[in-house]
Amino acid sequence: MPNAFKYMDNHNLSHVYQFILAFWHGTQDYEEWHNSLGSLVPKKGDLRDLNKWRCISLMDVGSKLLSCILTERMYILLERHGVKTQFGATPLVGCPEGNFTLKSLLHLRHQHDLPSYVAFVVCGPRQGLQHC
Repeated sequence: MPNAFKYMDNHNLSHVYQFILAFWHGTQDYEEWHNSLGSLVPKKGDLRDLNKWRCISLMDVGSKLLSCILTERMYILLERHGVKTQFGATPLVGCPEGNFTLKSLLHLRHQHDLPSYVAFVVCGPRQGLQHC
């Protein structure tokens, strides 16, 4: 969670909570929560090599907070009902950059009152795949 939220007093946290609650119940929609800005960041080495660059997503802090809340709740469900080979967005072992996409798609379905199902798929070198 961003440090700005960690140091807020209860009054300010209450305002943030109301924003998230309104978004969750569909009474408010924040356009900036649906978008991210990709920015290229160089790695070490020869920058003429395209593999020496990576893209990061710059997102609104409110959407990041909502994503953190949803992710933590998903970890609880994964711990309770998953198996050890389901690493999709697990800290230190998975693909955390997929969280933004997953959150955006689930929110879009929620806006249209559509049911959503999430499957955790095993992939790796044994299945002939290098990356999830």
